[in-house]
Amino acid sequence: MIRVAAATVAVLLFAPAARAQSMASATALRHWVDAVNSHNPGHVDPAVAAIAALTYADRLELHPAMEFFFRLLGGEALRPHDPAQQLIVSLFESARDKPGVAAFLRRAAVLHTDAAIFADRLQAPPDAAPPAQRTGRRQEPPPPLLFHDRYVEQTDGRIIGEVAANWNWPFARSLVDLLVSDRAFAGQWYHAVGAYMMAAGDLADLKTHLQHAADVLPDDPGILFDRACRAEILGLSFNQAVRDDRSYPTAAANAVLPLESKTNAEAEALFRRVLEIDPSYAEARVRLARLLQQRGQSDEGMSEIEHAFTDNLPRVVAFLAHLVGGRIESARGRAAASLVQYRAAMSLYPDAQSALLGASEAAVMTSDVAEAQALVGTLGRAPDAFEKDPWWSYHLGPGRDVDALVGAVWARVRQQRP
Repeated sequence: MIRVAAATVAVLLFAPAARAQSMASATALRHWVDAVNSHNPGHVDPAVAAIAALTYADRLELHPAMEFFFRLLGGEALRPHDPAQQLIVSLFESARDKPGVAAFLRRAAVLHTDAAIFADRLQAPPDAAPPAQRTGRRQEPPPPLLFHDRYVEQTDGRIIGEVAANWNWPFARSLVDLLVSDRAFAGQWYHAVGAYMMAAGDLADLKTHLQHAADVLPDDPGILFDRACRAEILGLSFNQAVRDDRSYPTAAANAVLPLESKTNAEAEALFRRVLEIDPSYAEARVRLARLLQQRGQSDEGMSEIEHAFTDNLPRVVAFLAHLVGGRIESARGRAAASLVQYRAAMSLYPDAQSALLGASEAAVMTSDVAEAQALVGTLGRAPDAFEKDPWWSYHLGPGRDVDALVGAVWARVRQQRP
């Protein structure tokens, strides 16, 4: 299932009027700090379960103490004026002394990341946040802890309703954004979470996530690549098919599902920007080549394919390069060259249906009927065809590598545990 953001802006209610931190709020903060310190990244443990169980009312109670705590984490020197604030300050001092502010923030961000990633395996409370109202006017968003919105959900080109957004994503971002001195971790985290959202088909959260990433890490090649992939994914047929659903005009999805030509142009521009910053980013070249061929620029597309090949090109990327190269050569009317590309792809993944079909078509165009028939005859014989053909996961972008990317974030934070 695919989630896309609703076209009209939901009125996200502002936080309640500022009030003094109560002991109940400070105690809720203490429980949160305990969860941060005890969580084992990548595991569904009591800490992550406690976060998943927080209701909107719980978050509302926690918010005043969390706001004060965030100011301390941000470097403000605040004097406590009552027992509640004294408790908050003591919690901050404990985090500052061990494991340190940066390490604590990384742990906290991963705790909320895991609460979102493992949401389907955790006991979540009913959606009791105030109902969102639709309006054409833009509103200031609420504090990340009090975020609530709903997204349009579609599957197989059909809109099937709305789903509540997960507040843990914006809250985790707010924690990562406090790590101003650790841009390497921020880039790694944003890229890994973007990959997770692509793999999960969560294009609505992905939109907000990458918009925010663009603000804090505008020239990070990994983030630019993620943004380009998202734009490219929106242009693929399984997303564009949503326009044919009769409920599409009333589902308010049209404002966030741009036309194929528009979103492909955005993807092309972003892939070019990736290559300006990092000319060795081979997969950006391959995907740019596909888009160029889509709009009839086959010669330029083939040039990008030729520049993509290096001695250490990952196997999957090399396969995609040959597959796209085969399509481009076919579009250029060079059937023999197209067959060479498809054969090279088959040498990397012999059971890949996409390469077999492409090679069969190219063989027909070269009048080699016997080879065309032989190639077609092998289709369907290999089990687990999905895993044997990287083309099946092309639409996932970096989500193809989600396990490795998220696993690297978990491993990095685990190393900082006392």
